[in-house]
Amino acid sequence: MTKPISKPFPHPDRLLPGANFGDAFSLTVKGLELDALGAAQQVFGRAPGWIKQLLTLRDLIVRPFGLTSGGEPTVKPDSRIGILPIIGQSTDRVVLGLDDRHLDFRVLIEITERGAAWQEISVSTAVKTHNPLGRVYLAIVKPFHRIIVPAMLMQVVPIKVRRTRIGFGQLETVASTTPHPATDRRLAFKTAVQQSEETLREVIRENLRGGAAEADLLADLETIRNELSEEVEDRVLNVMDLLIGWCGPHARLSRDDPERPDGISGGRRHHQY
Repeated sequence: MTKPISKPFPHPDRLLPGANFGDAFSLTVKGLELDALGAAQQVFGRAPGWIKQLLTLRDLIVRPFGLTSGGEPTVKPDSRIGILPIIGQSTDRVVLGLDDRHLDFRVLIEITERGAAWQEISVSTAVKTHNPLGRVYLAIVKPFHRIIVPAMLMQVVPIKVRRTRIGFGQLETVASTTPHPATDRRLAFKTAVQQSEETLREVIRENLRGGAAEADLLADLETIRNELSEEVEDRVLNVMDLLIGWCGPHARLSRDDPERPDGISGGRRHHQY
């Protein structure tokens, strides 16, 4: 699977007047027929478990400086995506942002039609710092930002379909042709995840070793998560991240990940999110 690519963003001040930092990432996809609001909801509507861990670490690092990860916005829009207020929107552009005493930032999600059902989805960030603490915060969060934004951009790719590489920076979604398994497999998943996330991981491993297609397992997980409480649904989403590969290579679930008596899988210990 290819990943989002960095792209030039030479004029962040056009997004946020006075901005002194800007970057942008893009991903080209086929057949999703997204508008900007739909893309923004998929990118920023939720964060995978490992990203939540990074955000927590970031907040712990900046806390001694008296900085927080957000502030009370001076602009109070009627709607939000995740924790971010919508500043403005159109069919092909959505702007999110917050203003704080230390810094202001804007995030632009933009859809560019490339023809033949291709779309380029871009996420651009502009930051304006107000004081030395704002500059300290920006310097600290940059490494996290450059990991988190591309990973969240990947969330526009549907988890119920098979992904195939077709070119640098491009993903085409191809529906799985494998028949969906019987309802009893979904019931097994629901039973397992009610016990623990690790139990669900083990059941997924068993299905992978039995020859089940990743796309079909993801489709089943997508079906059952809507029938669960929010807490249990988070466990399902975390396991889906591991199955798709939105994690370190040592943590990914695959059929080449044999169970070992010492609890080591694939030569590395499981990473608990």
